[in-house]
Amino acid sequence: MVSAASAHAGDTRWQLAQTVYQNSGHYEYVNLPNWTEIRQATSDGLNALIAGCGDPKAALDTLNNKLNSVLKAQGVGA
Repeated sequence: MVSAASAHAGDTRWQLAQTVYQNSGHYEYVNLPNWTEIRQATSDGLNALIAGCGDPKAALDTLNNKLNSVLKAQGVGA
């Protein structure tokens, strides 16, 4: 694993980034069958929220359900 802190020696911001990554980083699927569908659903959901000045919780709950549905259909989600 590449250490951002080592690669950018002397820049304390990268030391913080490396610490956050080590403590909170998680695996993300790299080979989703249809990454575009996930990106589009996320974009549509966030754009609708911002354009409509809607309820953030309701919009994010709806987006969460949509993404879970897409992931499940792709054989990735729970």
